[in-house]
Amino acid sequence: MTLEQLQAIFLGASLETWHQHENGNGWVKNTAKVDKTAFVGENALVFDDARVCGNARVYDNAVVYGNTRVCGNAWVSGNAQVYGNAVVYGNARVSGDALVYGNAWVYGNARVSSLSVINSGKYTKSPIQIQGSKFFVNENGDNIQIGCQCMSIEDWEAEGLYIAKNEGFTDKDMN
Repeated sequence: MTLEQLQAIFLGASLETWHQHENGNGWVKNTAKVDKTAFVGENALVFDDARVCGNARVYDNAVVYGNTRVCGNAWVSGNAQVYGNAVVYGNARVSGDALVYGNAWVYGNARVSSLSVINSGKYTKSPIQIQGSKFFVNENGDNIQIGCQCMSIEDWEAEGLYIAKNEGFTDKDMN
């Protein structure tokens, strides 16, 4: 990504406020900290108070921001975003269009991919994801996410049919 492309995303971005990381040429805002041993690919962005440390890799069009930590041998790739107070470390992988945010911790050998959304809890293994229906279905700790709706099992039991009908599900879709 060129400086001009960065400026199209962040008005006012300049070489005084951003720099390209020496290992990968990705853009890092001066408020963020990225270890020399980490990799930030040329189209990836790291900003705010985010920290990328160890042998972590942020590449493709991935974005890491907020007060997040991506450390160890963790990878964030594709169009994935890690933000808020989220932590990704160990050998964890966040890829595709996944969102990891809030106070979520993804670590160990966990994999979060595709359209998954993880916004709380700690994950040492990959959340369950089912595809093949109108929306992805994800089990992510204490909650189940269907499409962009993420609720507890109790809330799904109480509100699931109402939500499904509002989303245009037919009786056949709900069986």
